[in-house]
Amino acid sequence: MTGTLLNATLVILGGLTGMFLSSRLPKALTKMILNVIGLLILILAIGMALEFNQLLIVALSLLFGSTLGQALKLEKRVKRLSQNLKQKIRIKNPEFSQGFITASLVICVGALAIIGPIQEGLGLGRELLVTKAILDFFVIMSLASNYGVGVLFSFLPLLIYQGSIALLAQWAQNFFTDQIITDLSAVGGILLLALALNILKIKNISITNLLPSLIFVVVLTYIFG
Repeated sequence: MTGTLLNATLVILGGLTGMFLSSRLPKALTKMILNVIGLLILILAIGMALEFNQLLIVALSLLFGSTLGQALKLEKRVKRLSQNLKQKIRIKNPEFSQGFITASLVICVGALAIIGPIQEGLGLGRELLVTKAILDFFVIMSLASNYGVGVLFSFLPLLIYQGSIALLAQWAQNFFTDQIITDLSAVGGILLLALALNILKIKNISITNLLPSLIFVVVLTYIFG
């Protein structure tokens, strides 16, 4: 869990740094930085999405996951949760929810967010999580300069998500095969691709409703892989 705690700490520091710089940087520059981040995520996502073992499992995972997410109305529930959090801490930023959701997806959905905690949980070192923590610092700093304080609270789902993966890997060391990790990363790449399209304002995709796909791809790969 040490690597995840370091990651969460740098997310908080990155958010505070971005909020501090937001009033000191021209709006045009902060928007350009956000566009650059969107393009970088797009490139990373394409690379991840193309590295799959079985396309059918990836496709079925996305279909089943999106259907379940839509039925459960996950997007509305997450927005309601972020709005409740916003009200409790008395923040008036209109982009709080967007910043919270965008930042959470950026730092939680990706190869490093999956493989890093698994390696730490298996006792193979935390070098990947340290690398991810440094990258997340700069990403969160840029997002916070655009969206504000909502980005800062993305450390909460990060702790829950990566911490759970690390504990699960420690408990079930033989479960996470290379094939499961590969297909899981491929689905994560597709979700990141959707996120990049949202950031670049090319297409508005309900990414939260796609999140159950990450569970389905693990189950389907384990059964049929």
